[in-house]
Amino acid sequence: MTGGPGAAPAGLPSVTAVCTPGTVVGMSAPRPSTVTASFWLYLVTVVLSILSSVTGAAWMASLRDDQSVGAGPLIGTVLALVIAVVQLVVVFRMRSGHNWARIVLLVVSVLSVLGLGFTVTGVMLGLVRLVGLLTPVMVIVATILMFVPASNRYFRRH
Repeated sequence: MTGGPGAAPAGLPSVTAVCTPGTVVGMSAPRPSTVTASFWLYLVTVVLSILSSVTGAAWMASLRDDQSVGAGPLIGTVLALVIAVVQLVVVFRMRSGHNWARIVLLVVSVLSVLGLGFTVTGVMLGLVRLVGLLTPVMVIVATILMFVPASNRYFRRH
């Protein structure tokens, strides 16, 4: 190795920038805390959605006798898991600064909150009801955080 302390080995480019938590590679400014908070809120809502789907499917299956359960709860749970995986991809893209992902999350969030009426009036049990009420609140906060001035500047860079 040639050069002083911190110099790169021969043939490799030297790294002069220090990467701090929340910094996006190739960008000069770190990710705003509003985007990070929005990311975590969306992440929690996806996890709660998965738990709610599995719990709901188990509850529906327990209401029926073993012979008439059918594939409905299983199909619903698999569909919810596929949707959750797609949401996770979009949430991680949003955190990376992709504006298209922010718009997709906005549309999904609006549809989710509009569906709140069905969730609140439906027949649910304890944890599922709590998740059904808490998730839209987290989605609203996460959506607002994606569109505050600091977040807007971050998404404009991409």
